[in-house]
Amino acid sequence: MRSQEHTAQLGTEELAKRENNFRQGKINLLSCSTTLEMGVDIGELQAVVLRNFPPHVSNYQQRAGRAGRRTDGVAVTLMYGQRRPHDRFYFEEPERLIAGTNQIPRLDPTNAQIQQRHIRAELLSAFLSTQGIGAEKVRIGDFFELNHDNPVTIQDSQSPETSMAAQFVGWLHNDNARELTHEWLERLQGNMPVNSLISAFLDEFNRFVGEQLGDWNELVDLLMTCVRDIDALGFNLKERKPLEKRRDGLLSELHKVASRQLHDQLVQASILPIYGFPIDVVRLLTGKSNEFKSSQGRHRLERDRRLALSEYAPGQDIVVDDRVYQSVGVLRPSDLEERYYWVCKHCNHFDRYGDPDITVEECPTCHQRPNKTHDQKVYAYRVPKAFMTDWSKEAQVTPYLKPLRQPTSQVFLASAGQPSETWVGIVYKLTSSRSGEFFLANRGYFSGPSQAFCICRSCGRDLTEKVIGKQQNTTRSLKHTHPIAGRECGGGYERLHLGHVFKSDLLKIEFCHTPEPPPSLFGAVHHYQGDRTVESIESDIASNATSGRSFWHSLTYALLAAAAQELDIRREELDGLFRPLNNGQAELIIYDNVPGGAGYSRRIAERFREVLQKAYALTSTCSCQTSCYDCLRTYSNQFFHQELDRNLVADFLQPIVDKIAPDETLQNFARGSYRVSLGSVTDTLPVLFRTAQTATIYLPQMQDEWKLNHNAPMPWISRITDAVNSTRNAGNPVILIICHLPAPNSDAHRFWRKRLSQWIDEGVLKLYQTDIKKFPVLAITTAQGSSVALGLNSKESGCEWIQTLQREGVEDVQQRLDQLKERSISAHELEDPDTTIIFPNPSWGKLSLSELRQKLGLETCLDGSEITKISYSDRYFYQAGAEILAKLLQNKNITANTQILIDTKENSRDRSISTSDRKRQLEKALASLNIGKSNLKIAVYPDRTSRLEHGRILEVWRTDGSHHRIFFDKGVDFIEESNKDYYRIKESTHIVISRSSNSKNSKIIDR
Repeated sequence: MRSQEHTAQLGTEELAKRENNFRQGKINLLSCSTTLEMGVDIGELQAVVLRNFPPHVSNYQQRAGRAGRRTDGVAVTLMYGQRRPHDRFYFEEPERLIAGTNQIPRLDPTNAQIQQRHIRAELLSAFLSTQGIGAEKVRIGDFFELNHDNPVTIQDSQSPETSMAAQFVGWLHNDNARELTHEWLERLQGNMPVNSLISAFLDEFNRFVGEQLGDWNELVDLLMTCVRDIDALGFNLKERKPLEKRRDGLLSELHKVASRQLHDQLVQASILPIYGFPIDVVRLLTGKSNEFKSSQGRHRLERDRRLALSEYAPGQDIVVDDRVYQSVGVLRPSDLEERYYWVCKHCNHFDRYGDPDITVEECPTCHQRPNKTHDQKVYAYRVPKAFMTDWSKEAQVTPYLKPLRQPTSQVFLASAGQPSETWVGIVYKLTSSRSGEFFLANRGYFSGPSQAFCICRSCGRDLTEKVIGKQQNTTRSLKHTHPIAGRECGGGYERLHLGHVFKSDLLKIEFCHTPEPPPSLFGAVHHYQGDRTVESIESDIASNATSGRSFWHSLTYALLAAAAQELDIRREELDGLFRPLNNGQAELIIYDNVPGGAGYSRRIAERFREVLQKAYALTSTCSCQTSCYDCLRTYSNQFFHQELDRNLVADFLQPIVDKIAPDETLQNFARGSYRVSLGSVTDTLPVLFRTAQTATIYLPQMQDEWKLNHNAPMPWISRITDAVNSTRNAGNPVILIICHLPAPNSDAHRFWRKRLSQWIDEGVLKLYQTDIKKFPVLAITTAQGSSVALGLNSKESGCEWIQTLQREGVEDVQQRLDQLKERSISAHELEDPDTTIIFPNPSWGKLSLSELRQKLGLETCLDGSEITKISYSDRYFYQAGAEILAKLLQNKNITANTQILIDTKENSRDRSISTSDRKRQLEKALASLNIGKSNLKIAVYPDRTSRLEHGRILEVWRTDGSHHRIFFDKGVDFIEESNKDYYRIKESTHIVISRSSNSKNSKIIDR
């Protein structure tokens, strides 16, 4: 078997080659990243193996759907779960992933940034049409007139006046550009002035020009240095060879720069529109880039900058095509602007500065003074544009263990941008902003007081390992080689962090004047960006900080989940954090987790009351103990799963929701109430009753008239049975309050009365009657110590349950239930001397036929005077059941004159036997009763008939006028012949025997 990699790390031509080889069978197995999600045709595929559980339903469908497209065989999808919360959850509930649903993508066309990008695309397209070329055909080299065959440095990073880039700048100043801009603003109903939009476009474009030409100039400078070194060696071929290889690699890199598509580069710079793909991309340069003379080389190592800070940072191993490369430095660090930031170790306050000599004596938020001198200093950071490997070293063979990613810091709000609108509610203040700046950093892979990368100012190589333990001065140089050129470099190093700044729309949320103040925020605030980063900030957390941190984390994720539901967008398109305030509380920041923002934040503010209500419902209605994937947990917040607690959020939001959106129905039921669907309660009721320690139940009657069991009657007797069995061990009788007691006028009612009477005698049930007729109400305390109260509520569209999990709310309901206990019912009041209830169960063991008849109560029904008629009706009566019934009825009182009537029904699901054959089989099975053939009458009714809907009834008439009616809950199928002349009970059931005699001997048999 031959396997190869298929990932976005490879060039497009190499990927196409491997796809063709796979189709032809030259490759048997492709080891892929998510590159195969996007519609690549790889031909017939029989199996897909996933090394973890995909994040979302759409990911699973795209990956698993690759198999079985063109084969007649069975397609197989195999998933391996890792030891992490996400995989564990879907391993236990795979149907949530396999049979889940996807949300419909949505877009806000009124977002000003989205409008600007689309108008810019139209302007560029209009200009290029004057040049007779489409945007997808334009390369960077052509656009800026770059000659990669004879490369030269572009002076001042300004494109030549004859280039298309310079012509485009001139075209943006003419009337055609303004008219087109005005036309599109009217179509999109934008309110931005034409001149302002074009001016902003020019500013962004000039920045883009400087970056592109800067990349070119840096590589040209390295090439010129390499060429001079080669010329200086003369005819020394041994030393010239590695330099010539590096020269060819640099020429290949210049070719790649010149071959970049203009459209792709403008998209990555956030100038043109794009949705769903990274736009702030960082490269990792390797010496293998020049092995194949394609436009992109064999390797195409690019990552969104947020991921690159973790995956491509110096010291990080990167697996590419079965080889491991190590990142050793940052490309052109001297060209990167150096800035500074500071984080409070106590409250996590964040600030940015422009002066490296600033020392922070006191935190402006918590007013704590840094404990150590180095904690007062600001951290230097630069935003990398590319990383490098050591081109002089060969890649290593792939190890068995996957390389660990370096941790990055939490996400900080660096600048709130320009506030656009403010909303002030009763208990909250909201401020939405455009173009807020967010920051995160990689502080280096070594910990310690001066944690940072030690980067050479000249070549960009990371010298941290050389510096650690030597306490070298930052101005002193260390002997090392240039990662790309391979020559010795004598540059000095500096300590710095690698940062990333991204922009997005945001919403600031501050709670004020709440009925109950939120927990104070002390110690460090931990917020992880997705599943790819871990905490890198050390702090001493106060002992009382855990609940505060847990609350703010839980509240953040509750609001994010609720906002995504309210706006009907993917949860991944929103993210959030919280930061400390001077009063010891925190403010929440929700931001659009899409490039440049998508207008979600403002929509959340406009519907914030509904978001709060959804957040409360989300956290108060979930059946989990603290958190789960139905409320707070997501794939990306796995590190916090043990810290999330929905109960903290529900307790905080309940009085707020009651204040901003009072609901009289909920308030009248109990404190902390909320609405729950019929279906969800139907599914949870069995669990509640089976784990009950105490239970108080009010029912207007035992018969369910609302069809609460998924549009079928709720089997209250089964639920009460579960509660009795559970509370029996705890020594707490079930309290049952009924308005109308079941009358002994049906088999079901007779059974209920006998069952209730039995429990009362055993002391496991207390029964009360009330004259007040209400909807069902329940109050239960489970074995886990949690309490719940439920009440049925009628509404125009049907019924709903109202539920409370608050201890105080359950107490409210319990007090009202206690007031309904008007009259206690004794077991004697439920006695029915003419009814016997029998409960067969497997514990009876092996029985002879005589013992079986006696324990089933049939001896008393058959003994006595001669039997004149027997009737048995059973919808599912077949030969096996008939043979059992015939043996049960064997008695001397059945004579040749006894009539036996059998009623059954066709079964449309069973076509294996005809009606006539079925009748013949039943006649043969009942022939052992030795009655006259004319006295056995078997009727098989059509399946569509309404007769025998509930019929599993045996009736016996005798010459003395007595009549016995035996109701079999499960027919006679619960009996099986274990071996000759011996029988056993397969499953537990019950039998109701009623008689028309005046016998006063009534009993319950439960063996």
